[in-house]
Amino acid sequence: MLNTRLTTRQGVVDAESAQSSIKNIQSSFAEVSSVIDDIASALLEQNAAATELANSTERVSQMSEEDSGAAKNLLGLANELEGKAGEMRQAVGVFKV
Repeated sequence: MLNTRLTTRQGVVDAESAQSSIKNIQSSFAEVSSVIDDIASALLEQNAAATELANSTERVSQMSEEDSGAAKNLLGLANELEGKAGEMRQAVGVFKV
């Protein structure tokens, strides 16, 4: 009988210990879940920032291409103007003061 009581008490102690361990495990799972949610949120923010950066880089690239085209156009106009100025000097050079 004494052996049965001791075994029963040990069973109760073991059950209480198991319950405490299960509560600790549940708490740890909750913490891990929270950290995973934080990581997922941070990854979403990082993805949004990376997308915005890629879009900005694309816009800068397009503006650079447009500026390059405008610079080439301006160079052509400047060369044309220089040619016209040369023609004007020749035309005016005929008239000496």
